[in-house]
Amino acid sequence: CFSYAHLLPNDDEAFEHFGSFVSRKIDEATKIGKINLAATGKDLMDEEKQEITIDLYTALEMENDIIDERAPEIEKNQKLGLLLGFLSVHDWDHAQLLFERLAQLNPVEHVEICDALFRIVEKTISSAYSTYCQTHHKITRNMDTHMMDASSVSSPSYLVDLPKEFFQMLVACGPYLHRDTQLFQKVCRVLKVYHASSKESARTAGVMSPESQVEEALGSCLLPSLQLIPANPAVDMEIWGVLSLLPYEVRYRLYGEWEKDTEQNPIVLAARQTAKLDTRR
Repeated sequence: CFSYAHLLPNDDEAFEHFGSFVSRKIDEATKIGKINLAATGKDLMDEEKQEITIDLYTALEMENDIIDERAPEIEKNQKLGLLLGFLSVHDWDHAQLLFERLAQLNPVEHVEICDALFRIVEKTISSAYSTYCQTHHKITRNMDTHMMDASSVSSPSYLVDLPKEFFQMLVACGPYLHRDTQLFQKVCRVLKVYHASSKESARTAGVMSPESQVEEALGSCLLPSLQLIPANPAVDMEIWGVLSLLPYEVRYRLYGEWEKDTEQNPIVLAARQTAKLDTRR
């Protein structure tokens, strides 16, 4: 951006300050496990105190604290303001450049930026989601009349395409899609119909395959977001509908990568620590 160099604060200064902030929050998230695990060991020696109290909303409470602490940044950091401006006018090309350049500041954590990004995602998938709804309605109607055609989902009349920008947006969303479970489910649904449609369309050389795009969406956004959503069977069913499209070896690889990636985000780490403690009760 032509004006970027004149905006404040300096990137290195902002990155260093935020890096210290994240380190402090990661330490807090790590202590969730250490403190409770120590208590668990003690309680196991006392039959009368084996019940362990675990707050399953710890990660979301930490996220709220982080949002409050970071709130002044959106007013003081002109580059975040510029990013918000690009998102507000749906200028994704420039917004993506800033998302990449400011990645070390995790800009999507700011509610204003996150909401604006969600609006662009919603607009981008609106056509594909309409196609999904039409397809789903037809399949449901056929099932009711015992006329289900196994090929109906991937019928040429229901071909949909998702632009590469949509997948870039999901990467930018990261684990924060948990904030809008309705949009989360819509994303899962359009990915399913997109995957089915891709079997009917010709492959373009040099372009990422639909399977790889779905994998990226799961690994960068959907799985991390799922970990931050309190028990929600509807969401679970939707994401399984996407996961089940992939071979089992791909699914297990994604699970492994998902676990490794959580270390860098304090709220996802807090959710994982809490889940581990909950399974040990």
